[in-house]
Amino acid sequence: MLLCQFAKVLNDYNIAFNTMGGKSLKESFEILKPGGKLITINGIPDFKFGQQHHLGVFKSILFEIASLPLRRLAKKYQVNYCFFIMHPSGKQLETITKLIESGKVKSVIDKVYPFSKVDEAYQLLESKHATGKIVVDMEHLN
Repeated sequence: MLLCQFAKVLNDYNIAFNTMGGKSLKESFEILKPGGKLITINGIPDFKFGQQHHLGVFKSILFEIASLPLRRLAKKYQVNYCFFIMHPSGKQLETITKLIESGKVKSVIDKVYPFSKVDEAYQLLESKHATGKIVVDMEHLN
């Protein structure tokens, strides 16, 4: 199974959070309904991001130019594009934990490996054929 086939089966989402960038980022626009929001940590910042993070006008303009293809996709699909950079925050992690525990956010897990099979987990990761997250169980170290 190829990594980027999700756009063929998913549609009409309000929000997508992309962590992979590249082709996956471009296909993420396709799964959103008009008015939806695409958030990425592996895309290209825009002018607004540069200004919000006090990076200066020159860098902000460069971001605006570099992000033009993504902003065009956002316009084509009538969605909002947002580059997001993470900062360590216990409060954010607490909020995310609550969303996951309530079922509002679901994590897709491909396979769980015991620690004794961490080499197999790494092989699956390297194969780039995982259909979700690969988990190594640290509680049961046998």
